[in-house]
Amino acid sequence: MKNKGIMLKPRWWEYAIFYPSKDEEGYDGVHDGGIKGVRDDTPDDIKKEFEEYLRETRNGLNI
Repeated sequence: MKNKGIMLKPRWWEYAIFYPSKDEEGYDGVHDGGIKGVRDDTPDDIKKEFEEYLRETRNGLNI
């Protein structure tokens, strides 16, 4: 059965580190939220999935 537009959270999501938003402590004056990376304790196979996500979205998300 084909996925009907439901976007599931990737496995790396629970290891994701986010930039603070403008109204949050630690805001760097550049990034307003968004994914900064994954934690150091992320398992290698999940890090690879995150790296693949970065490659796939570098030129825009293809859905």
